[in-house]
Parts: sequence; C-alpha cells; structure tokens
Amino acid sequence: MKKCAKIAKALIRRFLHPLDPEREIAVRTADGRWVRDVSYAFFPEVLESLPVVEVYQGIKGELLFDIDAHDADTVYSAYASALEEARRLLEVLERELGIRPSAAVLTGRGAHVLTNMELDREARKALAEYLLSSRCRPPVKIDAKALVDVKRLRRWPGSPNVKTGAVAALIEPERLFSMTAEEAVEATFPMRRVYVAAAVSKAVKTPLGEMLEPGRRRVDVHTALWLACS
Repeated sequence: MKKCAKIAKALIRRFLHPLDPEREIAVRTADGRWVRDVSYAFFPEVLESLPVVEVYQGIKGELLFDIDAHDADTVYSAYASALEEARRLLEVLERELGIRPSAAVLTGRGAHVLTNMELDREARKALAEYLLSSRCRPPVKIDAKALVDVKRLRRWPGSPNVKTGAVAALIEPERLFSMTAEEAVEATFPMRRVYVAAAVSKAVKTPLGEMLEPGRRRVDVHTALWLACS
C-alpha cells in the first residue's frame, strides 16, 4: 500500500508539472486508496479555467488577505463569520488605506482577498499589525503570516480544500458585501447534490453539518473527498 502511494506521488511530481509546488492534489489509485500530494494546479488548466486571468499575473508580489473561521462548527457558520470579517476588511482597505482589491477567492471556510499592490516584507508586517490592532476601527481578523509571507499557500480557483471538501471559487470583491453564507456554500460546494457511496469509520459531523453513522453511506462528492482525506 505504502509503495503504491509513493509511486503515485512520484508520477504526479514527474508528469503534472505543477504551477505552484505548494498546492494540493488528491488521486485515487487502482486499489481504491486516495493519495494526497502537495501539487495541484498546472499551467494549461489554470489558464483555461480562470475567468479573470489578469488577476493572477505577478501573483508572487501581490497582497493576500486571508480570512478563515477555523473554529466554526460547519461551513455555513464559517462563511457567516468570514464574510462579515471580509466586509470589514474591504471597508478599511478602501476607506482608510485607499487600497482597492482586485479579486476574492472563497476557500471553503473563508475568503482570500487579493490586491495588485506590491509591498516589501516590512511594509506587509506593519500593515498586518495595523489591521489586527485597536488603532484599526474595527480591527480585522486576518492571518498575519499569510499577508507577510508571499510563499504561503494560496487557493487557486478550482482547487480542492481537503479540510472541507470544497472547491475554491473566484468572485468579484464587491460580491462580498451582499453575499450570504448559503450563496458562498453554493459557489464552493457545486456538487453537493451529486452522491457516491463512501465508507464511514466512525460517527462524524461533516463540514456541511450532516451527521454520519459508521458504515457504508450515501454522501455527496465533497463529503466523500473530506472523508477520504481526514
């Protein structure tokens, strides 16, 4: 089993030519096992799938504001919290700092807000400290490390988030002002009404809020991915 997984990972790394070596990919081998590797997007597919390719030109230099509701019970409550935080972020960026976001990516339990502005590490650190401090009214709960470190993992549109089973979705930043948690779930769990059979080893609550008992169960595709990678 372990040898099979190693071979699958070697093939992924050798032939898929990942655009970003820190991305995620999951494949199912002939023996039915899921194999995960930290490579996902490869260049031709990204160019074909992105609605606004220009947003990602020079991505290594842009600012990424990561808002994640890690402690939320379900993706619905995660998005409810993250969208509220994202709206505060947009207001602060535009009203106080004159920074206009260029894109937003729904990640499965939060959002990445991106801008085309380039700043060095010290300036990024100062910006993160300001957003999290009481000087910013109200403070915005961003991931400071994601803003400071340009090499941090990014969610490309169409890439899977194995922690929830979601698929990242690119949206216009303005949509964050009116988007509901239900709409965010609709965008990032597009196959949640497509069902497959999956083995459940113990009683669990899925990211979508469904309680599953042990045994062979009928679950949606996103939940199946989450179960396979948990």
